[in-house]
Amino acid sequence: MKNVYIEITNVCNLACSFCPGHSREPHFMSAEEFRAVAEKIDGQADNIFLHVMGEPLLHPELEEILEAVDKMSGKPALKITTNGTLLMETLPILLKSERLKTLCISLHSFEANKGDGFEDYIESCTECAEKIGRSGKFAVLRLWNEGGLDSFNEDIFALIKKRFPQENWEKTRRGMRVGDHVFVEFGEKFVWPDGENLPEIAGELETDCHALLSQYAILCDGTVVPCCLDRNGDIPLGNIFGQTPQEILSSPRAKTMRDGIASHRAVEKLCATCSKRCGAFQK
Repeated sequence: MKNVYIEITNVCNLACSFCPGHSREPHFMSAEEFRAVAEKIDGQADNIFLHVMGEPLLHPELEEILEAVDKMSGKPALKITTNGTLLMETLPILLKSERLKTLCISLHSFEANKGDGFEDYIESCTECAEKIGRSGKFAVLRLWNEGGLDSFNEDIFALIKKRFPQENWEKTRRGMRVGDHVFVEFGEKFVWPDGENLPEIAGELETDCHALLSQYAILCDGTVVPCCLDRNGDIPLGNIFGQTPQEILSSPRAKTMRDGIASHRAVEKLCATCSKRCGAFQK
């Protein structure tokens, strides 16, 4: 697999208006459990992402988890997405990680919470992004709020310019490079598939999805699902704590879904509510 998403917690310290949350029990995957997962998928993933739902930097055993990734013989690249509120206290741990390649900071989270301390939040995020970039890792400042709450964007850009002089900015495919290994990335407001209002599929939907072709996700209780958008585990394929990835991915349900997607057909009801069937979210 190109990408394996491991949800180390489904708990978040924010309540973003664009996030529907989930219906599962709050849970943290222990460092011991994570090490067991890492051992099972070692050598089978190019990239490991530490999220589905939840805020990964909230995990009390974050350092042990990052150390477990560093010890994987397959040497996957580690990618983390965060709302940025806990960056200052966790930055030393992140900088120490050998396998951390990319840190994505969702700056659109602030307006989606109507919180206080806007300037302090943006300045701390840009400061940490600069330090991440200087270390040789990549920092991506995300503004995925097109079509959503974006009234703070002008103020956000003003604060980014304070940290990174605009004369050094270079346009990229998804945004711009604003500093050494530091990027601003634009995107549409994120819309999650709706597992609570599943339609009956009339025939099969066209899709360019990458689920089970180049990615799958492991929820914090070990449930394996086809992609990082299955926030409630509506398409459970097995459990990594009792099965191998090979057993799970060769199950009848996984095979039917994978064969359909390989032929550009979505066969699961959850996929009918997914705005990302075009594969635009996948990299």
